[in-house]
Amino acid sequence: MVVIGVHSYIENYGSNLSFNDKNIFISISHDNDGFIFKGDESSQYLINKLIEENTLSQDGKLLIAKNDEGIDLEDRIVKLKTVLENLTLKS
Repeated sequence: MVVIGVHSYIENYGSNLSFNDKNIFISISHDNDGFIFKGDESSQYLINKLIEENTLSQDGKLLIAKNDEGIDLEDRIVKLKTVLENLTLKS
């Protein structure tokens, strides 16, 4: 297990990132465009709040800005870390 922060970890290489805080459990998967957030019933309200705030896209994805060649224009790890730190404050 790799601990990313106080509330997040990766069980095995290639596995989804797990975010846990109090009764909140969110699984975060990675794809080329960003990170996909999925939660259980008790966590979905927080994902919906992030969608309402335009932090996540309508399909629950933290999008990473890219240039025309598909290269990241922002540091995806820093962006995810910032969102997770803010999640800890909201939960």
